[in-house]
Amino acid sequence: MQVTPNSVRLVNSTSRDLKDEWFAPDSCSLTIATANATQVLLATNVGDLVCLKIGDGFLEEIKSVKSGCCVSCPDINPIDDKANSSSFAAVRMWEDRSVDIYSLPGLDLIKMEKLGGEIIPRSVLMCSFERKSYLLCALGDGHLLHFGLNMTTGELTDRKELSLGTQPITLRTFSSKEATRVFAASNRPIVIWSCNEKLLYCEVNLKDIIHMCPFNVEAFPKGLAIVKEGRLAICTIDERQKLHSHSIPLLGEHPLRISHQEQSQTFAICSVKYKNGDDSGRLVRLLDNNKL
Repeated sequence: MQVTPNSVRLVNSTSRDLKDEWFAPDSCSLTIATANATQVLLATNVGDLVCLKIGDGFLEEIKSVKSGCCVSCPDINPIDDKANSSSFAAVRMWEDRSVDIYSLPGLDLIKMEKLGGEIIPRSVLMCSFERKSYLLCALGDGHLLHFGLNMTTGELTDRKELSLGTQPITLRTFSSKEATRVFAASNRPIVIWSCNEKLLYCEVNLKDIIHMCPFNVEAFPKGLAIVKEGRLAICTIDERQKLHSHSIPLLGEHPLRISHQEQSQTFAICSVKYKNGDDSGRLVRLLDNNKL
């Protein structure tokens, strides 16, 4: 599928034949779009929202409504990883400081969540971790908001906010070990996942990432295509997201300072040993961190 300012084009991915084309009304142009396997949500420069159905070789307009504002970022990502369609659309407007939740395919407004502040969201994403549904809202200043999403009513609850960096964030889901992950691309990118129904955040060892897209091909199974300024990289996510600990007995010593030297891969520990309440000696231990 290809979206241009004037139309949506459905193309056969094997033969490259044009199967169908839906044209925007003469009085407007398409400004932004989002899609899943069976649905397309479009926004126009005059504040229209349009929902299309993707059929077997055809496009069908289902509903068009006036939103009143120009859209900055929409999302119709299916909450259920096995689903081909979404029951809701999350839409953020340029002028209005809120996130609007619409039902699909009828585009009925069911919830308007005021965000406050002066920074406009640049990316919204509906997703599910451990069978719990969330709405993530990334702002243009590097802050990320997340809410619990009620999949029956569309209500947003339990708002939380954290800072991921200083630049705009874009959000995209990918799958790893049969579970959903979210990649937040920014000047300090992170991967978001859940453990014991708690959201966790892991920093990525690349900086200043503009966008990410799953890139699952035979040569790079479960790979990710990552875009930086003037650079494209094919990457994978290391699954070793665990904190490993190891105890070193100090035999009655009380540690005072610890330092790590990267060049020698050693830890230096300064400690003091007391005997009968008196300072009986100060010690320095050197430890090889590769043998801990």
